[in-house]
Amino acid sequence: MTHPRPMLVVRLVLCAALTTIPGCRSVHAARFDPPPGSTLVSASNADHSGETAADDRGTESRWPARWGDNPDTRGVIIPLDRPWNEFRAAHLGRHSTLRSSEIEYADAEILAGALGKESGFRFKAEGPGSFVFVPRVEPSDAPSIKPEPELAFKFVSARPIVQNFRVKSAKLNSETGVFDIETESTDEEDSVRLQRTWFTLRMPADAEHPIGTLVLLPGMFGTPEPVIDGVESFLLGKGWAVVRMMSHPSNFTGYLRLDIEPGSEELIGELTAGIYDQRTAECAYATDAALGYVRQQRPQLAEHPTALLGMSGGAMILPAVYALDPDSYDAAVLIAGGANSMLITAMSNYREMIDAVRFDFDPETPELDEDGSREQLLALSDAYLAQSRLDAFHTAHEMRGLPVLMLHATRDKAVPFRRGDDLYEALGKPERWTYPVGHELIFAALPTQAGRINDWLVDALGIEGSEP
Repeated sequence: MTHPRPMLVVRLVLCAALTTIPGCRSVHAARFDPPPGSTLVSASNADHSGETAADDRGTESRWPARWGDNPDTRGVIIPLDRPWNEFRAAHLGRHSTLRSSEIEYADAEILAGALGKESGFRFKAEGPGSFVFVPRVEPSDAPSIKPEPELAFKFVSARPIVQNFRVKSAKLNSETGVFDIETESTDEEDSVRLQRTWFTLRMPADAEHPIGTLVLLPGMFGTPEPVIDGVESFLLGKGWAVVRMMSHPSNFTGYLRLDIEPGSEELIGELTAGIYDQRTAECAYATDAALGYVRQQRPQLAEHPTALLGMSGGAMILPAVYALDPDSYDAAVLIAGGANSMLITAMSNYREMIDAVRFDFDPETPELDEDGSREQLLALSDAYLAQSRLDAFHTAHEMRGLPVLMLHATRDKAVPFRRGDDLYEALGKPERWTYPVGHELIFAALPTQAGRINDWLVDALGIEGSEP
């Protein structure tokens, strides 16, 4: 029987490449001067090579490249040009694309300058399903409940996109009976899509003598925001400096529908691995850059321990953040996280609300059928885990020996408890606090556990002189 994979790969690649990408903006580098404080981002000591995609999973590197293919400069840190309270969150619909404004032009120009791009290029802002922060149309005159952070900034990177191409060669594969097609770009200018991640830094009252730095990775769309606000405030009061990712990178929730034809489970699993590795890698790149930037701006932070705290989707990407630069972190707390993003996506009761990667197990019907059989899910999962490099199922192993605390809900349906067990096993069975509740209630009760978490961190890190 002819293996279906090669033909399907060719069909997917050709469909993507033949479609002209509308809405690109043509610009030339160096028209904008970087704002004060803009910082080139240097790579950490991780392994790097070319971009990892679904069709080159065998490459040695697990860290996919970004525009410029420069392992020493993946992106740029840009301080925000207005108070953080003048920004609002915006979730793009599945048919929406962010309209480029002066902000996007400036971000693209500054990034191009950082990468040494001297020729013209075309860029697209974030696309369907993305989550961004944009200036409020009319800033409120009412005082904000939250004080302004000491620093507010964004990490900006880009990935190449194919506009037009030509076929270089087409050779019949005698084993599969289909053609292996090699293509090359015919674009005279680079075409890229921007990606941005927003951060804030808040310092404790005694800013010169913090007890440590806490890097806070939130749930999807920066949720649960009121709970995070309360926990952040509490930890600031205990002497922590808090670097807060305001949401996952803007394209992390980009909308994508994957049709699963009979027999295509292995291919779709491989494609999903490439998709999630790209999205997870950006979380690691952005966090690594943010931590480096705040240490430059507040050198006293480098003299004290640094811990990671991830919530829900933030806990799922935390092991990859650690794996990019393990020397930067001294402890980790993971709340309601799990391993195997593919299965979590397919089975979460939040999949409709998040509306990012969607699986259709019956593409012949107009309705989205996301209830695959057990056999289909297992086949997808096996292929996904075999090809993934950055899923917590793999990267969590590298955290063994690090002080780690897990909190998880035994009735969780958003990040199913069994996937939390997978993470627990991969981490080497660290200390774990379990609660007989669901996903929502573990966060509703989290403020009551903030003191325990702080005490655990202080004890695990051997911080002396901290108020218990």
